[in-house]
Amino acid sequence: MQELISIICVVASWSIIHAQPSDEMVTIYSSCNEVKENGLYYIAPMADYPQRILPVICSNGYAMIDGSLDMDTNTLRQFITSWDEGPWQLGRIFSRLDDLSTFDNGGYQLIKIQNLESLKIVVHVQQAPDDTKFRVAKNCGTCATGSRFGDNTVYYTDSHTFCVSKYMDPGCISDKDSWYFHPESCNQCDALLGDLSTTEDGYDHWINCGAVQLDADHPIDHDHNQCVAKGLAFHPAISYIRDACTCYQPLEVDGPKSYQVPVSVLPVISWTAEEACYQPLEVDGPKSYQVPVSVLPVISWTAEEAASYANIDYIHPNIKFAEDVSPPPVDKRDTNIVYLYKQDFIDGTYRIRETGTYILMEDIAFNFNPPSEATMNSPDFSPNSIDDEELYWYPTKEQAQADSNGEYPGLYNFQGAYTLDFFAGITVEVDYVTIDLNGHTISQDPIFYFQQRHFILISIATAPFMPGQGTANWGAEIFNGNHVTIKNGELGLTAHHGIHGLNVEDLTITNIRAYDYDVAGIQCNGCNNVLISDCTVGPQNKKIPVLGRYTHARSFLPRLTQLSSEHGQEYVTFHGREPVTVNSLIYRLIDQMDMMYFHKVHGHIYDEDDPEWIATKKLFYNPSGWMDGGTSYGVALGGQGAQVVGIGDRPTKTTEITIQNLEIFGVGNKLNEKIRFSGGLGATRLIFFDAIDWVDVSDQVEDLTTSKYIGDAFTDLVFAIHKFVDSWYFLNSLYIRDSEAAYVFHGDSQRFADEVMGYYDNACGTDIQTHSSKGSIGFRADGVQGLNIDGLYIHDIDNWSDLGNSDWCGLYEGIHAVDEDPDIQYGYPGSRAHGMIIDYVSGSFSNIRIEGINSHNGEAAGLIVYKECNVTLENIQVDDIHAGSVLTSEEVADMRLPNLVPRACGVDIKDDTVAVINDDIGITTGNNIDGFETCYDDITDNDQENGMYFRHSKNMISENNNNDMNLILIGAIFCMVLGLYTIYRMNCLRLNKDGEYKSIDESTPLI
Repeated sequence: MQELISIICVVASWSIIHAQPSDEMVTIYSSCNEVKENGLYYIAPMADYPQRILPVICSNGYAMIDGSLDMDTNTLRQFITSWDEGPWQLGRIFSRLDDLSTFDNGGYQLIKIQNLESLKIVVHVQQAPDDTKFRVAKNCGTCATGSRFGDNTVYYTDSHTFCVSKYMDPGCISDKDSWYFHPESCNQCDALLGDLSTTEDGYDHWINCGAVQLDADHPIDHDHNQCVAKGLAFHPAISYIRDACTCYQPLEVDGPKSYQVPVSVLPVISWTAEEACYQPLEVDGPKSYQVPVSVLPVISWTAEEAASYANIDYIHPNIKFAEDVSPPPVDKRDTNIVYLYKQDFIDGTYRIRETGTYILMEDIAFNFNPPSEATMNSPDFSPNSIDDEELYWYPTKEQAQADSNGEYPGLYNFQGAYTLDFFAGITVEVDYVTIDLNGHTISQDPIFYFQQRHFILISIATAPFMPGQGTANWGAEIFNGNHVTIKNGELGLTAHHGIHGLNVEDLTITNIRAYDYDVAGIQCNGCNNVLISDCTVGPQNKKIPVLGRYTHARSFLPRLTQLSSEHGQEYVTFHGREPVTVNSLIYRLIDQMDMMYFHKVHGHIYDEDDPEWIATKKLFYNPSGWMDGGTSYGVALGGQGAQVVGIGDRPTKTTEITIQNLEIFGVGNKLNEKIRFSGGLGATRLIFFDAIDWVDVSDQVEDLTTSKYIGDAFTDLVFAIHKFVDSWYFLNSLYIRDSEAAYVFHGDSQRFADEVMGYYDNACGTDIQTHSSKGSIGFRADGVQGLNIDGLYIHDIDNWSDLGNSDWCGLYEGIHAVDEDPDIQYGYPGSRAHGMIIDYVSGSFSNIRIEGINSHNGEAAGLIVYKECNVTLENIQVDDIHAGSVLTSEEVADMRLPNLVPRACGVDIKDDTVAVINDDIGITTGNNIDGFETCYDDITDNDQENGMYFRHSKNMISENNNNDMNLILIGAIFCMVLGLYTIYRMNCLRLNKDGEYKSIDESTPLI
């Protein structure tokens, strides 16, 4: 930890502190070594830089590094070589994942002093002692010797706090040669972040620890596979939630040194969570310093909080405490009126960080940082060039500076909200905001749309995903606005969403038309108290020019600039090919991207026999114009977290949503099915959690033992990166198994057949992003408690996807790509068209009309009420539902799993749910509902006469069922008989004992 302490000697700006004549001076010591009374103090631990002052808790002569004293990391960053905040919810910071510094590493401390602009970077190395002592304080109580390493014990965190894979197994097992064996896991955990797990030896062991006791110089394992393949890695850490603190005591032969410093220069303390403890060598004992009282840092605690901690017996009189109460946000929507014009959107995302009303004064077509007109007209213009000073349509290098120094941070350090690109046109980052489109339209410029494939027109959050979710590292935390209104205008062309919100409290969307979006018109995850009224969503964009791989290629470009600089002249040899340089691979991909750009944007025609154009079209060209990903929506409302997982997987923390007078139409999907290739250590994936497309990059997959890797421009580059790059930030989610590398580089087709294509746990039914496919859905709601709908019209929802592949993954009964529930996503769901689906929802639905739901090859339904709902249905009208509309009876008769007989249903109320239906104006289904099965096949003529044109579960309740006990008894018997017959009928229609499907011979309409 010496080097991590050494860490405590880092950056900030280089400025010599000049005390004013009136400044009060205060004495600061260099350590806690001779402090007799435990308590809260300032120390100046760096002899060369006494103006760098650190607040610590002195305990038994040790300095306790307590992150809660500096929640914003304003002070700690001056003392540590690197820091990574990780997901904010986990309450700790750790050394950057490429920093192999430990608390006591090799006897040296690396001290970096960086002056922001005016001075050069100075690196100073000072010898560190071998006899620096380290102790630990559980719950940040008393510094005590460790259970195993005595006075050389520090805290590390395991990789649950910073790695891609979250499904690690216990590391303390008897098989010492196993991949899963990690000796660190046998040490004491003082901050358990997960449950205990019983291992093969019958003992309970931790598998998720925020503070494990380790030796101060414990080396860091930098094998990236440990991070992405269910392994475990460990990094020095500092907690800011007071569950575990590391303590240190430097050697000071002659006692502490003292310094006189002005109070005014003491830095304000408010840290997040950085690295570890700092412990300098002080051969002559602790030193004291006189500093001005005015420079003493303000700590994050209030005086009352400090007094409440049991281990704080004494508080130094010059400690600066944080304000007791933060002022509540002020609503200035009526007084702070901001008028927005085109010039406000020239340089990048318009970030709303002040409460107010923002009024659009003209139509806006976002086109951030494009090349100049002269550049674009140049004959050698490359729209995807990495050779110019800046990347086109990306944040500039100045804008992208890390650590909040740039307006749009993250592009080149691969960590931050803008790590992939400009993700939004407008972000709402503060409470009490009204966006009045004032009758105008916001959209992406068509060229910017082509080049910027992750985009939200209005994001009610500072990042597109929660930390730890999505395709990239978005940084430690996000902020979102609450009490937000968006009204009076149109949301046009966008590569992802019109409006997207995360964890919003009090959101109103009114008088909005959203159209020409690629993924969803409106989506809100973990949102509460939402009103969507008088809105139209649709049609979805039917002219999406490129496949998902172009999105990945564009996101690659910032990494390719670094790859070219560091490894461009390296050679790589693929099996059966001549050696090539990494740069040649880079420029091949860029050339193909440019070809697609000029073809789509400028209509350039290429020779159809040109091998590079053939390869370009295979990689990027979207022949249908429809979304090739797993799901398309009109409106999607779900629980906290991304909804790319299985339906119903994130149903929590969303309440009270009201829909009034909403129309959704023109939603469509044509899934380009891919495989999530798995293995014993988890799913293999590329840098952006995307799939390796082994089928398309092999010459053939009919005879796997003779398959040969032919590659493509994108996949070739990924394997070159796998070969040369070791930065965890660059690699992100990349996980390539040895068998896959052997196939690519050495032609080992047998391992490819056995361990890659032939692995039992491969998951089909996914897309190029390895998302859970769900088909075309007009309106989706997961987990909303208090969803009240009055006036919803859904129509023209189409799915043109092909049948699911039954060769790649066998005859599976349900996909298992991303936590799917087999009760919901049974069979192959990628070909389905649904007007509306709900699960884990409570509420009241009235005046809903659904029609024009069509699936070429799969299921079609108007409304499906999945499990654990409790809803009231009134005046639900459904008609014009078509399942398997392009299939013949012969084709259906030959179907095998995962494809189910195309089934049509108006309203399908599943088991394990409750639906209360108004007997008088409940559900009305028309006579144009047809498929090769319908959910009405079981309904008798008497049922039809009584208006029961829907499939219901045993939990359906009539609003009038309490009028007559005899009717209740008769109804119960009827439902039981009908349920038994329904089960029998479904079994007969779906699977016989040999696992083959049976179908009726021709389309069976409702009437």
